[in-house]
Order: sequence, then structure tokens, then C-alpha cells
Amino acid sequence: AVSTATAGSVVRIRPGVYRTSATITVPAGVAVRGEDENGALAPDRVILDGGATADDRTAGHRVFLLSNAGSGLCGLTIRNGFAADQGGGVYITNPTAGLSDCVFTNCCALAADGNGGRGGAVSVKVNVPNRAPLFTRCRFVACKAGEGGAVALMADAALSAFASDRSGACAFVDCEFEGNEAVQAGGSANGGALAATQCGVFAESCCFKGNWTTSTEASPSGARRGAAVEAAKYSVFANCVFDGNGSGHRALLNRSEERRVGKECRSRWSP
Repeated sequence: AVSTATAGSVVRIRPGVYRTSATITVPAGVAVRGEDENGALAPDRVILDGGATADDRTAGHRVFLLSNAGSGLCGLTIRNGFAADQGGGVYITNPTAGLSDCVFTNCCALAADGNGGRGGAVSVKVNVPNRAPLFTRCRFVACKAGEGGAVALMADAALSAFASDRSGACAFVDCEFEGNEAVQAGGSANGGALAATQCGVFAESCCFKGNWTTSTEASPSGARRGAAVEAAKYSVFANCVFDGNGSGHRALLNRSEERRVGKECRSRWSP
């Protein structure tokens, strides 16, 4: 039903657990919405399962691809998604896409050798100046990747200036990141919850709890950066909570002269 929907359509999914057989590409202008019998959002009851297991993550696949303008997801739980490269749950390559009231759990983006992979739950490629996706009231739980255990944000190679201005900032509002991990078997593990090394972040009223980074690199403190977040320049964190994140490095590694944490955020910094 999703792949054949036309622009302006809303595909409504009723409660249930749906095992997807392949990645679903959402057409332009189509919203996929999880609803209960009364039409209310029901992310705890509308579950899409990518098929990855603890014993064999490669048995799964990425659940959604948002590559078309104006596509979006709302009110869904996306679990057990897998990709060896980008976005185990969702890969976003169009900056007009958006996600709200979604839950991501046990999604993974890791290569077979335990290296590489970006955005266990979601990977975003920012490719148009002044446009980037918006995440609202989303939860990211127990997801894993080489960079950005839950979410990784990247900029198109031709637009690398995103790292030094505001044009590519991706926004997160009222989101929760808990128990996510960036892990590398012999390299640098960055951003236990969120890695945005090529573009900025605006996060408001978000919670980062119990995220961490793991690496077998010989110099572990230098190979594990940002237990919760590794962010590029021009990132802002307002009214956020950082609690119990750990890696042998500080919870927030932010390269921005403009970062705002201080009085606006409550933090229990990692050792």
C-alpha cells in the first residue's frame, strides 16, 4: 500500500506487528501513520520489524527509505532494522522528510567486521542548503552503529561547508536517546547516541541517558568520542538532559563556538 500511494496520501496502519520483507521506499508527498482504532497515534501498538536478531543481525534489512520530497513517518515503532552502511531503521536522503512520534529500538548499522556503519536507527544525508529533517517526540532505544549509535547526520561532499555554518542544522525536539552505542572494532567510535560531524544540530528539550561508545583501539580515550553526542560547529543544545552517559570521554563533544549547554541544560557528565 505504501509504495503505490500517491502524493498527498496518508497511509494509515492499524495496530499489529508487521514483519517487512524488504526496504520500503515512501513516495513523494506520502505520510505513513500508525493509528489505533480511534485514529489516535499508536507507536506502541503499530510495529514494523526488520527481522534482525541478536544471533544474526544480517538476517534483517533497513525498514524505510525516505528519498522523496515531503515523505514522512508518524506514530510507528521500527525495530530490528539492519544495514551494513547507513541507517538500520531509516535512511533519509531528502531534506524535506520528517519523523514524529516514532520509536526506534534494536536497530543496527554495522559492517560484518564490526567497523563502519552510520546511524543505527536513522542516517540522514543533508544535501540542500537551509533544509534538513525535523525529528519531533521520537525515542531511540538500544540502537548500535560505528558512528552515531542512534542517529548519524552527514552532509553531501559538495556541501561540506555545512560543518561551519547553520545551513545544514538538523532539529530534534522533545526526543529521547537511551542505551544506544557507537562501537568500532579497531577504529574511532563517535557519538553514542548522535553523531553530526559534518553538519550542525539543534536539540531542544531532549534527553540523552545511558548512551556510550566502545572501541578496541590501542588509545581508547582518543578513539571513543562523545559518549552521548559528537557534534560539529554551529550546534545548539537547549534545555536538554545528559545523564549517565559513559565512554572514558565526556558526554558531549561539540566543536562549535556557538554551543549552548550551561544553564540551559542539566548534565551529569561522564568521567
